[in-house]
Amino acid sequence: MSFLTRLSLANRSLVALAAGAVIAFGVGATATLKQELIPTLELPAATVVTSYPGATPEIVEREVTEAVEGAVNGVDGLVDTKSTSSHGLSVVQAEFEYGTDTSAASQELQQAVNRIASRLPQGAQPTVVVGSTDDIPVVQLAVTSDGDQQRLAAKLRDEVVPELESIPGVREATVSGGRDRVVSVRLDPAKLAAAGLTPAAVTAALQANGVAVPGGTLTRGDRSFSVQVGD
Repeated sequence: MSFLTRLSLANRSLVALAAGAVIAFGVGATATLKQELIPTLELPAATVVTSYPGATPEIVEREVTEAVEGAVNGVDGLVDTKSTSSHGLSVVQAEFEYGTDTSAASQELQQAVNRIASRLPQGAQPTVVVGSTDDIPVVQLAVTSDGDQQRLAAKLRDEVVPELESIPGVREATVSGGRDRVVSVRLDPAKLAAAGLTPAAVTAALQANGVAVPGGTLTRGDRSFSVQVGD
């Protein structure tokens, strides 16, 4: 019989008391543990969001997204980048190696963006956002309608989003998936022939203003349209 065994048998009451104290302490500690459905976790990623009001996706890609991607690719610890260009908005996501100091990486990313800020179009405003699990949507709601999709999206943004954001604990609510209006020019061959024109001539006329630049936003009622001048 070992020394510890003999000591335990000789002090049964003390051993039982110590075991009970350990169990009680464990139960008490369990009750005070912080429990979260989605605990806060800093992700090794950051996003550069640049607003360019009135610009079409093509202009955003050419004049903003490509410049930001070039700056981001020089940041230490970078693993991959993904970008999205939409009406008036450029989003460039940067993924870093696990274990990267996200605070230091975001500062270096901000410095890289600042260096190319003078090359961005006037009115383009880049912002660096560091990712975490706090940015993951907790609830997603789907809305459908047989009516006008743009009007539905506008109604959601103007009426539903403010109501959701007024709920205690809700940081942000956004609307996604709305359809963008596209204007198509369809040619009538008979009328073109009567006017002595060709499709190439129409294309040249549309591109006559040269370099494409955003012409702003045209608002009619509850609808907004991006205006582009040139190609």
